Amino acid sequence: MRHWSAIAIMAGFFLALPHIAGAQPDVSEQLKPAALPAKIAAGETVYVPVYSHIYMSNTGKRYLAATLSIRNTDQKNSITVTGIRYYDTDGKLVQTFLDSAHSLGSLASADFVIDQVDKRGGAGANFIVTWVAGQKVTKPIIEAVMAGVTGTQGFAFVRPGQVIATQP
Repeated sequence: MRHWSAIAIMAGFFLALPHIAGAQPDVSEQLKPAALPAKIAAGETVYVPVYSHIYMSNTGKRYLAATLSIRNTDQKNSITVTGIRYYDTDGKLVQTFLDSAHSLGSLASADFVIDQVDKRGGAGANFIVTWVAGQKVTKPIIEAVMAGVTGTQGFAFVRPGQVIATQP
């Protein structure tokens, strides 16, 4: 019986491997490969703060899952997301989620998740998101939602992105 228990535990571990820190993320299904617009009429580079952990009083660190959410608020036009990069507390690139042009349709949303067990980012982690559009559009909402559960205690909070550069 112990033999089967050990096999079951090992199988569970190997099935969980894609979800362990460092696994290559999938591009959100709502983003479709696209060409850059011939003429760029709007665009931004957005800094989005992310917390892979927070400190709780005398109890130490609490690890969090983080979801980067990109929401196209334009009712008629798509936007083109050209880059999504995840950096750690020291400003070092941890992971590139997207480095080519992908279209996000009108009123569509895309998300990218950092698992709660992923400790690479630290308390000062961030995403840098770049997007462009071939016509004037309403600005997308780009934010991070952090959530964590420890025992019976759960908590969540949202951090909005901050525009650090604009185009054209």
